[in-house]
Amino acid sequence: MTNEQPTEFICELCSGAHPTSEHAEIPSETKSENTDTIHTIVLLQNFTLDKLEEAITVDGRSTEDILRQLDEAKQAKDYKAQRGLTEALRQRLDIADIRGTERPKEILDAMTSIYAADEYSKARQDIMMNEIPNDSPDILIHTLLDKRFSNSTHLLYSLEENEVREKIYHALKNNNATDKAVILVLTMQDLSAKIRLFEDITTWLQHNSSDEAKKVMDSYGEYNRLKRDVAVKLLEQDRETFSRLLESGTINLDGLEDRIKDEPDESLANILLHVITIDDASRAMKFMRSKETLLTASHELSRAALPPESRATVAENMQRFTSAFDAPPRIRSLGHLRKRDESIESYDISNKFIIALRDGENHATIAWSNTKDLFEHKHLAQRIGNVTKALCAGGEVELVQLENERKQVEFKGRSGTFGPYNHTFLERFKQAIAEQLQRELGTEVEVAIHPSKI
Repeated sequence: MTNEQPTEFICELCSGAHPTSEHAEIPSETKSENTDTIHTIVLLQNFTLDKLEEAITVDGRSTEDILRQLDEAKQAKDYKAQRGLTEALRQRLDIADIRGTERPKEILDAMTSIYAADEYSKARQDIMMNEIPNDSPDILIHTLLDKRFSNSTHLLYSLEENEVREKIYHALKNNNATDKAVILVLTMQDLSAKIRLFEDITTWLQHNSSDEAKKVMDSYGEYNRLKRDVAVKLLEQDRETFSRLLESGTINLDGLEDRIKDEPDESLANILLHVITIDDASRAMKFMRSKETLLTASHELSRAALPPESRATVAENMQRFTSAFDAPPRIRSLGHLRKRDESIESYDISNKFIIALRDGENHATIAWSNTKDLFEHKHLAQRIGNVTKALCAGGEVELVQLENERKQVEFKGRSGTFGPYNHTFLERFKQAIAEQLQRELGTEVEVAIHPSKI
């Protein structure tokens, strides 16, 4: 190891500063890092410095050579070459950074010219990821709050001790590192601790008006992934807490359809008592297999957690769904069915279908088409109109040629947009589907309706 100490880095730690922001709120624990922590960081940084210098020596190129090659790759729009050259330049920036010297302007300018992010080299990050002790919260906090350490989130997956996690969690909150705070909770294995921090972070994010909070809570943000993960684990392990968080609106059934579709009717009826939105009520009831259970559950709505103004709509939807069990369905062929091309990859889907309870109607509507005419399930829904997403489901249709000119039509899979279908409900219309397909295909048709799954 080198004897040269990264003085600027150590001074930051001794003063309690973090390299993320001049105005970041620094947890008191970080300000009081002990001598052992500082010593560990010195060793870690010096070890990293040795490895980087060794890599540059083996590479053998001068900085001038790399800058020239980068300019050539830029002119040629050779992006693969640019990535490799950028890594080599970042290693030189890292050496200056660890030594506490000014980072070379010519390298920074070159990086800016190709819109490369100002972050540590992959080599530096990999070395540190392998060496950082996962039981040292002070070192972990400093690394996680360092915006140039772009890969630091992966450290959260290796944490084992809840005490370490909680200390890091509060530091991340204090510095408004919303994405990392959410992932820390997501990666927790201890369910009781996970639920406690999940409820805490939910309240915090709901009252956090920052752009970072808005981003992590949008439809593609990590918070929704965390919310679904918590809901799934509670559904499997703790129904009482599952019901409580449904009633508080902390979790919902969106994205849980694959988990609840095989629940017994009695369990779905119980879930119905704890949801607080019309959509969640629809998600629970559309997988019920018995009219009797639907009618009983409808009579129990007076003690449900639903807001009074929503109960009438839910009761109406349940009555329409009950009627649809016996009413003849409306079947619409919106495009001829195609046989799957055997020369195409097996994941190619030739045809899709939906089954829906259209607004105001007391019968099911079933529609299908090939995916050349109507590519997505949502396109089928748009064609039939007046469909509430929570009361719609779908899957794929496969046309199979049998012997003696007969054909088999299989209903299977699930819709990525609307989720899985109620197999028992669709099965009730098997004869009507077969008659429609026989007219459409002009031959005897065997219909097979499989349980809905991915």
